[in-house]
Amino acid sequence: MRDTPLPRTMPTLLLGLACLATMTDGRAEGTGLVEVRVGPVQGHDGQVGCQLFKGPAGFPMTHGAALRSVMAPIDQARATCVFDALVPGSYAVAVVHDTNGNQRIDTNALGLPTEGYGVSNNRTRALSAPRWEEAQFQLETGQRVQLDIRLRY
Repeated sequence: MRDTPLPRTMPTLLLGLACLATMTDGRAEGTGLVEVRVGPVQGHDGQVGCQLFKGPAGFPMTHGAALRSVMAPIDQARATCVFDALVPGSYAVAVVHDTNGNQRIDTNALGLPTEGYGVSNNRTRALSAPRWEEAQFQLETGQRVQLDIRLRY
């Protein structure tokens, strides 16, 4: 019996299968997931924007400072945003009911929000922006965190 060499595509196939073995549901093994459930949302206009922050810089108002941003449709006065493949650490979430689709929170002349908003741990204030320390939470290796955020209008 003679040894038959592996087809040239076989090493690539084996490497691909090895990579698949370290993945689950499209996420790297050991990474975390944060599911943000927002509601109740007043009205049916617009979408809910969720921003995930990894540190206090820019939280909660600077869109460009967010680690990730997700827009979610409103369904029966609720919206859900999911952030997956997250490494362990401290995070905070800011959400806004973006009624006009401009992908930012609108404010009046005094700088107060004119659209519904909220943060993780539901620490909103009437006259000032929520602080990172009040909104942060810990995500451990492989943990799935579910946050329920109420909007303040």
